[in-house]
Amino acid sequence: MLKKTLSLTPLLLFAACATRPAPQPVAEETAPVVITESAPPAPAAPATETDSSANADAPDAPQKPAQTEGGRFRISVASLENAESTGAWVKKAEAAGYRTEVLEVVIDGKSWHRVLLPGYASLADAQAALPFVQQDLAAPGAWVTSRRRAPAPDGAPAAPATPPAEIPAPPVPEPPAPEQPAN
Repeated sequence: MLKKTLSLTPLLLFAACATRPAPQPVAEETAPVVITESAPPAPAAPATETDSSANADAPDAPQKPAQTEGGRFRISVASLENAESTGAWVKKAEAAGYRTEVLEVVIDGKSWHRVLLPGYASLADAQAALPFVQQDLAAPGAWVTSRRRAPAPDGAPAAPATPPAEIPAPPVPEPPAPEQPAN
């Protein structure tokens, strides 16, 4: 009888499964697709005088320092071997509103023609104007220089000669005394 029971067990299990209804697949819920039309962006309102003055006085917006008549510092935008090549830089700088001068310097026996933007009263002014110049003239290699470092152009007053500041020598520590043996 045990044999019959063991042989009938798989049949009973199969029959029990066959009588149960098959589980229905659950449909996944999806969010409905919503199509919306976006309105075109509104045109920007024209700037008024009050808007532009508020932006000009903003503390986070740096202002470009103006060139003066007698400033000692200047910005060099190009240093070229050929004097004729300076004309394009001069036109570009003057079109952007800068005052220019061309200075010939001799370095190691070779003549160089520098296009300069003179007239910055202090080093801080020239350094503050430098990013504006680099952007306005597309001259990322522009640098700040001083009339003390290079001769003044013809007709310009030379910078006053001042003696260099004397730099004190650093103190030299005395070597430690040799230790005396204890008696």
